[in-house]
Amino acid sequence: MAKLTRFEESKFPKFANAKLQSVKAVQLYYLHHGRNAWHSTWVQQYSDGCLHCDLSSAKGLAERSRTQGSVFYIRQTPALLFKCQVGDLLVTQINTTQPLSGYSPNALTRLAPTSTAINGAMDCYIAEGAPIIGVAKSFHPSSRFWITPPPLNNSILIVATSDAGAQYDDVNKNRKKNMQSFSNGRNVPLGWSQIPQEDTVTSKFATAIAEFFS
Repeated sequence: MAKLTRFEESKFPKFANAKLQSVKAVQLYYLHHGRNAWHSTWVQQYSDGCLHCDLSSAKGLAERSRTQGSVFYIRQTPALLFKCQVGDLLVTQINTTQPLSGYSPNALTRLAPTSTAINGAMDCYIAEGAPIIGVAKSFHPSSRFWITPPPLNNSILIVATSDAGAQYDDVNKNRKKNMQSFSNGRNVPLGWSQIPQEDTVTSKFATAIAEFFS
């Protein structure tokens, strides 16, 4: 089972020379402890290991992390899957009902002449053969690719796996099936109940970016 880890170049050295092969909109499962905030919205904070390829993986981590009185939530989130020859890079956005709505596949400003952030910088990274490091950097909140820059924290999540055979659910599979755990007693697996989605989270922006590639 593939483990999704926060993407850092030092953790994934093989990605340094990797090139983008394909883009697809998929669905990830976001496991978290949550608290209700004003207007019945959810305050979500990223912790490494909270994003999962499938529902069973998210439930498994909840079991391993449970303590007395623990309550977990699993929320579906649309994401972009960028495949390369050495693994997968995935990008999603939390704490919004319109994930990735502010991203533009085409750069919105010219690259400053003195900029050396990306060697051989491109004005579009949603293209076959684009460097996967450039793809990741294009989603940084301060990049040239944001119509509306997202918050620096607890917003854009970029994760990766070196498991090139990882499997993901289609972005529209079983939408609106967010879940909350409940205890069945000590030494008994957690139960899970479906909870209503406070606001509809749309996958149309992730889908549109994926379609831009094709």
